[in-house]
Amino acid sequence: MPKKNRGIHIWFRKERDCWEVGEFVNGNRKRHATGFSCRSEAEKALAEVILLSQTPKRLSDDYTLGELIAYYIEEHVPSLANPKTALVCFEHLLPFWGGLRLEDIRQSRCRDYLVFRKRAFVKWQQAHGYKTERTLSEETVRRELEQLQAAIRYAHKDNLITYFPAVWKPKKCKPKSRWLTPREAARLIREARRLEKSSAYLPLFILLALYTGARSEAVLTLKWSQVDLDNQVIDFRGGQISQNKGRSIIPIPKRLLRELEVAQCLAMPNGYVIHRERTVKEDGVIKRGQFPIGSVKKSFGLACERAGLKDVTPHTLRHTAASWMVQKGVPIYDVAKYLGHSSIAMVEKTYGHMAPEHLQRAKESWG
Repeated sequence: MPKKNRGIHIWFRKERDCWEVGEFVNGNRKRHATGFSCRSEAEKALAEVILLSQTPKRLSDDYTLGELIAYYIEEHVPSLANPKTALVCFEHLLPFWGGLRLEDIRQSRCRDYLVFRKRAFVKWQQAHGYKTERTLSEETVRRELEQLQAAIRYAHKDNLITYFPAVWKPKKCKPKSRWLTPREAARLIREARRLEKSSAYLPLFILLALYTGARSEAVLTLKWSQVDLDNQVIDFRGGQISQNKGRSIIPIPKRLLRELEVAQCLAMPNGYVIHRERTVKEDGVIKRGQFPIGSVKKSFGLACERAGLKDVTPHTLRHTAASWMVQKGVPIYDVAKYLGHSSIAMVEKTYGHMAPEHLQRAKESWG
């Protein structure tokens, strides 16, 4: 039986330890404002929501897509697991879509945006002095248009607009199956150790990603407090931000254990495992400290170039870890758990063909 509509009110969410403002519409909870630490703040927000609800609404045609995006950024983006990703997408979307309206969304206009973004990416590379020009991936444009669609959907669900037009997007790209052979991995590590500016952290990053199969973000945000060398385990869950990107507890292989033991002797107890040493000036005093690294794409790309490796990114190391495990006969279920997946479907789809038992069963079927 649907819950009775009490109108707009506030309630306390124990699981999030915060107050929210909302109402029940057709038996479904609709949230207007969230995340208040005390009741008085929620009551102020309640008054604002009630006042806004009594204000005559503008017609859908009156809103530009820029206004809908701004509304989405203010109301919903802060509650996302990774707000920065959404904000970067909107930074690219607004110059093209900001002044347009809902009725301007057509498949042809979305295709024009694809062309617009590719040209803008070329100009960006030229402005930053890139020697070789890369083509912007259609997958990147797809993610940006998905964010535009999310902003429109949110405005529609919040009764700000009366209809929700479809947003055309490029087709999904096939998942990359590129992985490194042991020789390629050895070449990559060797070249990483030869790089003057990044030799202090890049080899350890590569080893961690190869032996644990963790994503780049998980490796770069890993702290020594999450590494238990005595029990030989790494708890990647400690720094987890996104609920969609699972993490797990990984046993430390012997080869990686030796590298971590050496690295820990030179690191700060509660600092980041992958870090850069830098000198900073605070209150007139020069201090030397260890600071986290936001991205290794540039140094990693240089190491790949020197090692003669093409189509290799930091995420390739995760593919490599999974591929090696499957090739050695590790059950798909165990590989999925090791990588932090909640199901085996994606692992089986991407790496199942590498499992030697499949070939063995095919051979035995012939008698």
